[in-house]
Amino acid sequence: MGKSRSYCDGFRSHLKKDFQWDDWSPPTTPPRVTLILPDKSTLTCLESALTNASNFFKAEVTSNPGQEIKLNFSDSTTIRTVVDYLNRHTIRISDENFEKLLVASDFINLTNLKGHLSSFVRDTIDSTNCIEFYKLARKHKAQYFYHESLEFILSNFIEVCCSSDNIEELSEEEMIEVVSNHRLAVDDEDIVHDTVVRWANADIKHRESSFLKIAAFIRFPFCSKFGLTNTVKYGGALKSPSIVDQLKELKQVRYTSPMILHWIHNHRFVPRPSYKKVKKLHLVRIYVSATNHFVVSQTTDCLNETNTEWTETFKTPEDYFCGHSMSPKFFPTDDGICWAVKGDKPGLEFRKWLVGSQSVTTPESPGDLSSACTWTFLSPNLYCFVDRTVNSDFNSPFVVEQRHVNMWHKQKFVHPRPVQSVNNPYVVHFKEKLFLLGGVDAVGQPSLVNQTYSLNARSERKKDMPGICQSGAAVSFNDDIFVVGGTERVCYQYTPSTDTWVVLSRPTHVHKEFTAATVWEGNILLWGCYHAEQYNPKTDTWSPCDELVPKNAAPGFDRGLYTYAK
Repeated sequence: MGKSRSYCDGFRSHLKKDFQWDDWSPPTTPPRVTLILPDKSTLTCLESALTNASNFFKAEVTSNPGQEIKLNFSDSTTIRTVVDYLNRHTIRISDENFEKLLVASDFINLTNLKGHLSSFVRDTIDSTNCIEFYKLARKHKAQYFYHESLEFILSNFIEVCCSSDNIEELSEEEMIEVVSNHRLAVDDEDIVHDTVVRWANADIKHRESSFLKIAAFIRFPFCSKFGLTNTVKYGGALKSPSIVDQLKELKQVRYTSPMILHWIHNHRFVPRPSYKKVKKLHLVRIYVSATNHFVVSQTTDCLNETNTEWTETFKTPEDYFCGHSMSPKFFPTDDGICWAVKGDKPGLEFRKWLVGSQSVTTPESPGDLSSACTWTFLSPNLYCFVDRTVNSDFNSPFVVEQRHVNMWHKQKFVHPRPVQSVNNPYVVHFKEKLFLLGGVDAVGQPSLVNQTYSLNARSERKKDMPGICQSGAAVSFNDDIFVVGGTERVCYQYTPSTDTWVVLSRPTHVHKEFTAATVWEGNILLWGCYHAEQYNPKTDTWSPCDELVPKNAAPGFDRGLYTYAK
């Protein structure tokens, strides 16, 4: 049974507009107008009721004085309802006549009637009819209840999806407007993911191409692991190779591990306010104390200039002493930060801090590892690019496999070398590959080489860097790689998809001593020895960020900047 409500105009409006009691002239018989409806029937109405209510009627009466007026802006029943409302200032609105009254009020611009229609929406909207109201508002550009209906959908999205199949009636544009809205009230993103798939399957013949457009607005980083891997709900059509490949591209930006090795910052990574469980981003700096040469690690979740609060991540007993002659080499793994130091035994020893822990572990070392090497992690393996003496066969990578949380095992086979041998390159994680940039060539000169390295694909030589960058840093951010800092004070942007470089504005300071960099809240942080800066890629500008620099960091030792989600 349809819903209906009665609405009445205000008393003062009724007196002034229809009877004009503010006029003290002697009473006269009010003039009336005859209206001819589409079904050829007629009705009469006070002329003042029409002309005071709408400029449309005022123009019709003025141009046809004393004559009958033909009306065809709607059907006869709707016109009778509207004219009766103009005479009596009372109207009954129902589900059945709502759209026709909406069209009529818009055509003749009846402001009061529009207000009653808006009140009807507010009084009757629920999870079963909000989609219909929303679609009508968009169809007729009725802003006066468009926001009301959209807000109801956003605030009651789970109930709306469960109450009826009306969600499947939305157009592609309408689905995008709902899914992309930041205020969509859901506990996590699984219900959004499921609803978009359900919408596509409702008319898969015509909606398969639309599915990926809408899926681009799903915040996959906040889907559960089950929600991402459960492909049964997709059905046959949505499992086509093109769909699978593009969905893989969308889903691979999810934080599958605490440490963020390839930083993605876009609309999908912004949590909706309604989420119940959200991983919070943290910035961690790790360095060697000038006081006692202990390794110090501190985190914060908010950079606030001099008011930034840093929290120690672990205590620093003497076991973490890193010596006076060799700097530890920090590198991130998928679940924490590792560093190599010289221990009592020959070779190197590892230390590892796990995200969320308050202590450091000592993984079993594979032994006979040179300190002159570049370490990097690409799940599930630890890569060691071994440096040899200049003019020799250096830069042959071997892989140290993580067999257990607290044990590393050196694989017996040696992986192919990169296309171009370089010493101490910048190693950057980018999607499923490693990029090796710069470094020192075979004759000891700064290198401009840019190349990829992967276990599952052939290494490739890419377009060289546009200039030298010695002792700088490199990070991956969204679809680009940035090489920053160094003796030359550079900022280069590389786009792998197009194999192109862009030279950007230079940092203010020289950062050449164990430079560290990471991405934080859409900006690139750069930390040298005595100063730090942040770079805004949107405006191509640098600004001071010395709150990154600890007061007691020892010069001449490695340092690191990383981000993690927990």
